[in-house]
Amino acid sequence: MVEINIYKLHKSKVGLLFMVLSVVVIHLTVVVSGTVNQPLLADTVNGQSIDTPDAQSFLDRYSEVYEKVNFEPVVDSSAYQMLIGNEMDNIKGYELSGKNYIVHLLNCEKSSNSCIFRINGVNTRRLYSSEVKEDNLAKEFNIDGKYKLKINSVEFDYCGDIVYCNLQYPCDLKDSDNGINYNVFGKILKNGTSIGVDNCKEGEFGPAMDSANGLWENYVNRNCQQQHKFYICPNGCKNGACVPPEQELNCNVIDVLDEGETRTYEASLKEYEVSALLVNSDEVKLIVNGELTDLLSESEAYLLKDDTKISIVDIKSQNLAGEVDRVEFCLRVFNECSDSDSGKNFYERGVTEYRKGENQYSNVEICTYTKAGPTTGEIGDSVIESWCEYGEYRVETIPCEFGCKSGACLKSPIDLGGQCGDNICEGNECNTCVQDCGPAQCL
Repeated sequence: MVEINIYKLHKSKVGLLFMVLSVVVIHLTVVVSGTVNQPLLADTVNGQSIDTPDAQSFLDRYSEVYEKVNFEPVVDSSAYQMLIGNEMDNIKGYELSGKNYIVHLLNCEKSSNSCIFRINGVNTRRLYSSEVKEDNLAKEFNIDGKYKLKINSVEFDYCGDIVYCNLQYPCDLKDSDNGINYNVFGKILKNGTSIGVDNCKEGEFGPAMDSANGLWENYVNRNCQQQHKFYICPNGCKNGACVPPEQELNCNVIDVLDEGETRTYEASLKEYEVSALLVNSDEVKLIVNGELTDLLSESEAYLLKDDTKISIVDIKSQNLAGEVDRVEFCLRVFNECSDSDSGKNFYERGVTEYRKGENQYSNVEICTYTKAGPTTGEIGDSVIESWCEYGEYRVETIPCEFGCKSGACLKSPIDLGGQCGDNICEGNECNTCVQDCGPAQCL
């Protein structure tokens, strides 16, 4: 018997067995959409069509890998080996009665001695090893009425010829934005080389774009595997990251100047003389306390030498003869630190801006998980709260009683989402989706 090696943090070993049943089936094939060179796959698995959004999404996600799969004919009962973890051999192709099937091992759970597979994109749900004594558990999966998939055995922390591999065998993948982090552009690095980047898309299977409504987020899971997740950004996506919610301007001074006009303002115990030197239909140039700004368009800003920021709110270009062009501007005086939600406010998403040396930083509050789930994102069980204290930047991870959503603690229980069956433990699925969240993930 050939065995499959499987592990989460370490490697594990599982044995598979195809069993022949005395049932005749009709042999059908279908071309999986998305890639011209993709193999012909059987269009039904266990009576379920692969032409469903869930199955097609999975097939499309792995299309480049699947087109390279070789299909091995299976006759009678045969045993095979698969690997998952830092050493990967978890995707196999088999020809059963003239039909092609791709068996994809997703994960195994040590506490229950069970594993989850996808066959031609169809989820097998959780299958338990034949070693498990309970009789009321699913231990076989009917592929086509003639063949069954069965787990012979599961061996966890399997090292093979590697000595001491159970002592934190290193992962060679790194996510530059530390997991599922919708607000930060990230890339997956393999030994320092980029193998995948976050990008904007109009739909899950659309092309990469500079800006769109959704984000294709790359991350590395606990089994050291590169994964993807499509997320609709509430404020749109730009340059591979969700656009953060618009914040109040927090202006010390906001006013309108005609072209050629000069006024003096007081902000933070200091006077600022502002002149509208040039105003045209799409650009302006200002002078602030004798310092000349760059040409600025709407929404652009210029940082003065004293760290005061002047930004353009609106350019009011006049079309009638004799009318004067004018500009609406915002003057903001930065202290060492400022917080939009006024301190330690767990129930409101805030932005903390602070200065360190000559550099200015801005931090948007986000959710995170302290027990299970992605590192950072729009939902979690805690909030990464930042605030100012005596002019100094402070940050702390605060547990939320009812969970965290959109960078703020919830005041009452709600469904945090998460798609059951996508093999990602997220939201409040520890309480609602056993197949995604095992005991080890929800301690």
